[in-house]
Amino acid sequence: MSSEDPNHLVIPEGVKEIGNGAYQGLTMTGITFPNTVTKIGRNAFSNCRNLEEIILPDSVVSIGPLAFDGCQSVRKLVLPGKIKRIEAASFSRCCSLTYVAIPGSVTSIDDYAFADCGLKTVVIPASVTYIGFRAFEKETYPMSNYQLVTDVKIVKGSYADTYFSENYPNSRHHIIYF
Repeated sequence: MSSEDPNHLVIPEGVKEIGNGAYQGLTMTGITFPNTVTKIGRNAFSNCRNLEEIILPDSVVSIGPLAFDGCQSVRKLVLPGKIKRIEAASFSRCCSLTYVAIPGSVTSIDDYAFADCGLKTVVIPASVTYIGFRAFEKETYPMSNYQLVTDVKIVKGSYADTYFSENYPNSRHHIIYF
């Protein structure tokens, strides 16, 4: 933790990988990543319920499954521009997260990647060629009732366009083409 702010974690310069479960469940409100980090492991920051923003440097090329799962207070997420895949449940249960823009480098968004988030708007580039099971759904009660984000911004004719049209033909989400 930082000496200036005991609730802010500063990852030291030179660290290349954040190991599996390394900071799981800690009470930090912020994290500063150096530009040397390339990999964030499984559950590395899961259940850090007070974490308010995740700003990942472009050096990050791999984010493990469940890496930020359950970070309920996250309101801001900036994904790195070199990442190719958003792994399973990487950002699931980030209930305060209302907006995410997927970088143009991403080709795959795995199962439950953003499930049970507070997402209202998601921007999906044409580079995405796979969207996994319930990647953007939010479970509501009764348990069998699922909702999708309100606004989906996609490229007309892209894989995401086909995915949402085929899988959610009667959904109340709004497709916005860019």
